[in-house]
Amino acid sequence: MASSASAGSFPDAGKFADACKAEAKANYGTAGPEFVRRLFRFGLHNAETRLQERVAAFVKAVVPKGSDGQVMRVAKLFGLIGAGGDLATALGITPWKKGHATAAAKWAFQRWLAQRGDEAAEIRQAVETVRLFIEQYGESRFDPLDVADSRPAINRAGWRKGFGSTQQWFIPPETWKSEVCQGLDPNVVARTLAERKMLKRAPDGYQSVVKI
Repeated sequence: MASSASAGSFPDAGKFADACKAEAKANYGTAGPEFVRRLFRFGLHNAETRLQERVAAFVKAVVPKGSDGQVMRVAKLFGLIGAGGDLATALGITPWKKGHATAAAKWAFQRWLAQRGDEAAEIRQAVETVRLFIEQYGESRFDPLDVADSRPAINRAGWRKGFGSTQQWFIPPETWKSEVCQGLDPNVVARTLAERKMLKRAPDGYQSVVKI
């Protein structure tokens, strides 16, 4: 923005916001077009090669081994933003110091990854879906097997046994498919939980036979 007016120059926040909008409409697009002009002078082939090398180095530095493909794709986008910013700095478009744009992109990507995790979205969704069902109905819709003369659960979803960290929930196949895994592939969900030792599977498949 070209204006140097501060919030204290206006009688209220609304007037200041309106002034900011007006200035933004009148003063924009300076850096972008100039960046393009200087890219042409620098050489598009040189710029492309440089960006590809920087993005590849960024991905190698920030992506954990064995990460999901989505993590790789997002890392490439962050890497491109950082490399583009540093190239803009090298061409005199920004007043930033060398490497600052890539450092900022790395900071942002690491926080995205910390929140998202490096597993596939489908895997996280499978675990979260089952966990949510147990959190919501683990007591109210599951009959306890180790409590004598307990009242039958209304709209029963299965049975439960044990307490604390050793507690288990037994869910009939149709309830598993239609309710617990609603909208998901029940076999994928079962496999995902089994791989994480969250599902006790039978030797020949994911369904265990349990006598109630």
